[in-house]
Amino acid sequence: MDRVSTTNSYNVVLSGILRAQQAQNEANNQLSTGKKATDLRGFSSDSQTLVAARTVKVQTESYIKLNENLSRKLDTQDIYLTSTADAADTARQAVANAIANNSGTALMETLKLQFSAAVDSLNGQNEGQYLFAGSQTSTKPVNATSMAGLPLPGAIATIFQNDSEVQTSRLNDATSVTTGLTASDIGTDLMTVFSKIQEYYATNTLPGPPPTYPFGATLTTAETTFLTTQMQAFASAHGGLTDRAALNGSIANGVATTITSQKARVDTIDSMTSDLSGINEAETVSRLRLAQQAVQAGAQVFLALKSSSLLNYLS
Repeated sequence: MDRVSTTNSYNVVLSGILRAQQAQNEANNQLSTGKKATDLRGFSSDSQTLVAARTVKVQTESYIKLNENLSRKLDTQDIYLTSTADAADTARQAVANAIANNSGTALMETLKLQFSAAVDSLNGQNEGQYLFAGSQTSTKPVNATSMAGLPLPGAIATIFQNDSEVQTSRLNDATSVTTGLTASDIGTDLMTVFSKIQEYYATNTLPGPPPTYPFGATLTTAETTFLTTQMQAFASAHGGLTDRAALNGSIANGVATTITSQKARVDTIDSMTSDLSGINEAETVSRLRLAQQAVQAGAQVFLALKSSSLLNYLS
């Protein structure tokens, strides 16, 4: 005679219900989070790939932040380089006009204004630090306060307080670029022209009364010859500054391209990790419904067993 065990039947049904409930809970959790699991253990063989992807993403996002800061600095640097170049060109134009009109009236006043504009630009700051000071970012790189106070052309280097160290920035693991400039490097030629004009002005001023100043209402032949040479020097300084600004702009464009590429890389990593860790919603809903049905079926069987007796199966 075969014996039917009520206890064994209960255990089988309860085990089935527990497995169905576990599957139901898992599907519910996946639908609520959109993820296959809440920790790496739940991703099995994909866990190492996910860890590596997240590491690369964090590193790339760090570079993005650094490069965005660098991009803002380069934009500010461009403003100051351009304004210094504009000062050189405006000074050149003032000298050209004086020569063309054979009159130096107001020439020195115009040159003083452009000198001050150039010094202000060379002392430009970004986030409270002097851009063109080398590593001495808390010290003004140009200490000249007036054109009249400039040293002789041969000693023009004494107005620059920057050191020779220029900033190098790492864009990614493989690429570094030189992004820094120093005031002495970009401003020496221009300041030398201002110094030569100031020296000529001071040397050729005759005592009075009344004193006789150079570059008066009518230019002398010597003054015209001198100013022609300085006009060409201003043009050369302007060309050098324009080249610097163009190079700065080229580096800025490269940084912008790098940022775009790095953001695209982060998007790709997000897409990849989403594919690995994300769920197929339709498939998960289907599993949830099957699990719910299994729970319901198990409960019905359990109730059926509870209302039955083994005596019904004995002969």
